[in-house]
Amino acid sequence: MRKISVSKRVLSVIITVAMVLGLVPLSTIAVSAASDELKFGIMSDVHYYPQEYMADTAAFEAFAKGGNKQYINEEGILDSAFAAFKKAAEDKGLKYVIIPGDLTRNGEYEGHKAFAKRLEEFEKETGIEVFVINGNHDINNYNASSFENGESAVSVRSTLPEEFREIYANLGYDHAVSAYVPKDGEVAGQLSYAAELDGYRLIFIDGGKYSFDNTSDGKDGHETGGNYTEGVMQWVLNELETAKKKGQTPIAVDHWSLVPHYESQATILQGFVLDNYLEVSETLADAGLHYIFTGHSHSNDVAKHINDNGEVLYDLQTNSLIEFPHYIRFASFNTSITGNVTLNYETADCDSVLPVTSKGVTYKQPYRETFSFNYMFGDGAKGYVRTLLGPMLGNLFTDISEQGGIVNYINGFFDIEDFLYSHSLGAVSKNIMSFVNDLGEQIDKKYIEDPEYTLNTLYAIIDELCDMPVSEYPCLTLYDEYGYGDPNKPGTFGDVVIIVFTQMGQGDEDISDPFMQDVIDRFENGDLGKKVFDKLYELIVDKLLQDEILSGLYVNADKLFAGYFPVAGGYTQLALDIITAAFGDDFKGNVTKIIKDALESEGITDRKSQTTYLQLVNAALKMLDKLGVLKGGSIDGVLGNIMEEYLTESQYEAWGHTFAHVIQDFGSDTNPTFKGDHNGRVNDRKCAVEATVDNYRLPALISVSLGNNSETTRNISWYSKYTLDSADIEIVELKSETQTPRFKGKAGYPSYLTLTKETTAKDRTFPGVDLGIIGILPFTLHLNRHTVKIEGLKKDSVYAYRVGSESRGWWSESGIIKTADGSDEVTFLHLTDSQGQNEKQYAIVNRVLSAAKGLYPDADLIVHSGDMVDEGSNVNYWKYFFNCSKELLSTPIMPVAGNHEAKGDFALDDNFVLPDSVSQNSESGYYYSFDYNNVHFIMLNTNDADKNGLGEEQLNWLKSDAQASDADWKVVVLHKAIYSNGSHFDDSEVVAMRNQFATLMPELGIDVVFQGHDHVYLRTGAMNGNKVVDVDMGKVSAYGAEYDAYNNPDGTIYAIDGASGCKNYIAKSNAETDKLFPRAEKIVDADAPVFAGIRVSGSSLYFDAYMVKDGAAEKIDSFAIQKSTLLGDADRNGKIETADARLILQMALEIVPVSEGDVKICDVDGDGKITVTDARRVLCMALEIDY
Repeated sequence: MRKISVSKRVLSVIITVAMVLGLVPLSTIAVSAASDELKFGIMSDVHYYPQEYMADTAAFEAFAKGGNKQYINEEGILDSAFAAFKKAAEDKGLKYVIIPGDLTRNGEYEGHKAFAKRLEEFEKETGIEVFVINGNHDINNYNASSFENGESAVSVRSTLPEEFREIYANLGYDHAVSAYVPKDGEVAGQLSYAAELDGYRLIFIDGGKYSFDNTSDGKDGHETGGNYTEGVMQWVLNELETAKKKGQTPIAVDHWSLVPHYESQATILQGFVLDNYLEVSETLADAGLHYIFTGHSHSNDVAKHINDNGEVLYDLQTNSLIEFPHYIRFASFNTSITGNVTLNYETADCDSVLPVTSKGVTYKQPYRETFSFNYMFGDGAKGYVRTLLGPMLGNLFTDISEQGGIVNYINGFFDIEDFLYSHSLGAVSKNIMSFVNDLGEQIDKKYIEDPEYTLNTLYAIIDELCDMPVSEYPCLTLYDEYGYGDPNKPGTFGDVVIIVFTQMGQGDEDISDPFMQDVIDRFENGDLGKKVFDKLYELIVDKLLQDEILSGLYVNADKLFAGYFPVAGGYTQLALDIITAAFGDDFKGNVTKIIKDALESEGITDRKSQTTYLQLVNAALKMLDKLGVLKGGSIDGVLGNIMEEYLTESQYEAWGHTFAHVIQDFGSDTNPTFKGDHNGRVNDRKCAVEATVDNYRLPALISVSLGNNSETTRNISWYSKYTLDSADIEIVELKSETQTPRFKGKAGYPSYLTLTKETTAKDRTFPGVDLGIIGILPFTLHLNRHTVKIEGLKKDSVYAYRVGSESRGWWSESGIIKTADGSDEVTFLHLTDSQGQNEKQYAIVNRVLSAAKGLYPDADLIVHSGDMVDEGSNVNYWKYFFNCSKELLSTPIMPVAGNHEAKGDFALDDNFVLPDSVSQNSESGYYYSFDYNNVHFIMLNTNDADKNGLGEEQLNWLKSDAQASDADWKVVVLHKAIYSNGSHFDDSEVVAMRNQFATLMPELGIDVVFQGHDHVYLRTGAMNGNKVVDVDMGKVSAYGAEYDAYNNPDGTIYAIDGASGCKNYIAKSNAETDKLFPRAEKIVDADAPVFAGIRVSGSSLYFDAYMVKDGAAEKIDSFAIQKSTLLGDADRNGKIETADARLILQMALEIVPVSEGDVKICDVDGDGKITVTDARRVLCMALEIDY
């Protein structure tokens, strides 16, 4: 009975509570007292400009429009925004407005005073309190100017940080409960302060780079980027700790974003996110900061970042009030009973309450649709680019004029005469300098002093590019909202520009329409990338460079031949002197006729003839062509040759991919959600942490290589996020490669192993804009590099391993370690030139490796002849390479450096842990050697070579290393091909190495040289002294195939195995290569990726090369080398077996052909011929029976 009574009481309580809760509005359950609710409005980047500084002139209008600013209407826009905030105060209880920086145009002192006055009047009228913080334009900005004279900007007083605080003393600073005070001798960050509002702690952070202690040049003056000094960062952390102790929710306000709103904001538009934003945002999120309001980028966007601990930071960025689309924001914070803080945010047109009225004109709402869009984009991309380009070039021309002309301007950065003299032109450089000065004077007169002509010339180029059709679909992305586009015309390149900028600026991006999707698809497949390149070539090289500039400037012969080193013989003598000075007496010969013919072909008869620079340049290129220095004979010819040689379809595809990526990055957005920029609701609850290779929480760039002993050691290297500082590895021994490993989730390994671990902080870079041939705007990733050297592995054993972070549970996929067995059998793969520029292109390498491992599942290792990546310092390329195939986790890769690795310093050191070698400078590469069973591999660094050949130190090492090895087989792996029909076959360093190696390689007992560099397929016969040696050839069957076998060749075979990636080059003609070396044994038109598989068994080596098309491998070449001298060993595998007896019997019965070498090996009884008796004797030997 007692239990029933208790149950009834409990039930009564539950019912009573339910009834009470039923009478309470749901909203009050979710939210506690009113003191835990905070509402404020946001407007940003007002760039206020005093009315008295403006002018009602076309010059000022062009100046204002060039910066996309609507200064003329700023008062009306500001009135409308104030009205919207006032209405929100009346209807929704809005109490505050925050402004995250760039309060003025360029920090004009009077501008700050005038704007502060307006804000104080707004406060007085509405009761709304305003809080401000500085932006990059506001402090120590020496571009502060006035347009009072109506025609040009004149410098005016800028604003010091102390003055900023004084001017805005009543606009936030009066509420400060804490302020950052820099330590003695420092200035940066001094405008930071904190305020307590309705149970929340607002932290206004000054990240401005305006003082000597926070600028890149160590001088006072504003910079675009932002940075928290060590002192500021510690102050912010202290404020967060104070908020925590007081039970306050911290909210930060800053000008610079702490979370990139799109990838390119950090990598391309550098300076628009805070320096070290990742480390700062993650540290602050862990300390309790989950919301920050920013500006700066003039874009309306919301983005979040989740750190390793699941703590989230939301960055709400508000666009510029004075630019399209003129949005303002409203934010409402509520704290739930459980303590979680929810943010509701809304976006509104600045004139959502009051229409914009300016100079007696009232604009129909919304202002962004009825006026602003057309003001900014009404003339399409052509007009938009003009408004940006005009002021920029105008400022540049002014600077050049003030420096005294283009030559003096360039000399401010680069000493032209010193360059000419130092590049072996000697005294002739004086004449060329007078030539340069005259050219500069002509440029000044035609272009610098007549900017209108220059701009119109450039505008014509820009207009033609913008008018280029890029899709069959019309551009209707903005048609319904803004009336932009023509339903009856295909969309153009200019339309894409407009779409990208409007989508990025207004937020809630959506480019899912047919036009934009078609453009992206066409860029991705390379078609549009090539068309854009061709158009740019036409516009820049043909129309601008040749037709306009070089054809419109004339050679002043009197200037050219006057001065310090007069030339009596005119152009011919001058050309002869220059050629001699630059290239030496070797070029003198009979070049006078070549020079005269070249000049006459361009119509240059004597020094008095009127000669354009186009004629002179093309004449010079004709001379160089005839002299064999540079092929082409003209600007178009030279560039045409270069493009034919190197601009493969893969290059156009890479450019197209870059364009497509930028369009998608700027024009689409799913962070925090699709169309989540304008209105949304977010909270500060912990989030699931995504661990991927791309964010480096999962191990990336995992390389596995052999250690100093292939039977007992392995080396592993990988990279991870800067927060992961332990080199955790789990290793388990397996019975076979097919056994499924059982990992325990903890770092560990068999007790008999010895591991040497190291973790170091390592910065890696990639270009923000990557066009393959050129990359600009380097972006730095702060990573940790982990290395593990494993010793004590069991010979002929199998292990599974994985690397990562035990504490986080973030592990790589598992790989296999298979140790050498010490036998006389090895299987390895040869790859070269796998370079690419994006993941799509490295997928080709994956298909090659899949095909290779399908044919050679027992491959022990991969040797790579270099150019694994397109640029050695580009971490993204290495990530694409290492992550392209799981096979690289289980197959050691042993590389040499190619010339593309050498474009970055210490590329091999940064990505591999290779076997020990002699002390050397490894900046361009690393030479070393290793053994795998009975094969000795010698890995050379041909980046060390010059016109004299391989460097002396490396050459001596090669000799001693090869001579010290007693391995059955010796192979060399190098990058720059010694024998090749590719474009580099006659490069000076290649010719020099060919002379060095021609007899050296056979002397050292090198059997095969594996090459790269030229992206072609060629394989020589056995070479000695740059000649094909006579070799006893035979036939041999092995592994289900028949091979032409070189029997004990007295020479070295060279093979260049095409390219294992996306780039295939055009081979040179036999007529060209025949001049330098004998015709190769095998030449294949390699129009697809290539790899080679090599099997070594005893005294036999079997080589097969394959071309991979559509994932299928097609054999294109094969050969074998047989080195055995064992009497009766017919198949040259180093052993006497019944198979040898069978083969000898077939020879005796003339079933298979017989070579002289076969007779030497198989004539066991010494009667000079192969008979059945020989077969019988070998059979007895194999069965160990007395004959």
